[in-house]
Amino acid sequence: ELSMKDIPFIVQAPIPIQYKDIKLECGYRLDFLVDDCLILELKSVEKLLKIHEAQILTYLKLTHISTGLLINFNASRFWSMELNVTNDNSVFSVVSVSMKNSCIPHSIWHSPKK
Repeated sequence: ELSMKDIPFIVQAPIPIQYKDIKLECGYRLDFLVDDCLILELKSVEKLLKIHEAQILTYLKLTHISTGLLINFNASRFWSMELNVTNDNSVFSVVSVSMKNSCIPHSIWHSPKK
């Protein structure tokens, strides 16, 4: 879908991390980095847990990107979305999508440039 809309993205985008004098070129990998302004993390779990939220928050902090979507495709609900704003103004959304109908509204794919 992103390719068809000519929206630039990177799959499994590496995030380098550095600790003191040690640099790891790929400490973490984002599921998708969309247009250098949106982190998209996809899950297929029974229920999203705090550890999943911590994961996307870590990615937001390390990349200095302020917007992220955490999407669970194994939800029992048809559609729900929760918006989360952190102390440093990072925003991430937790989205649950039923496998019966995994159509996500187009409006959440649009993220303004910084």
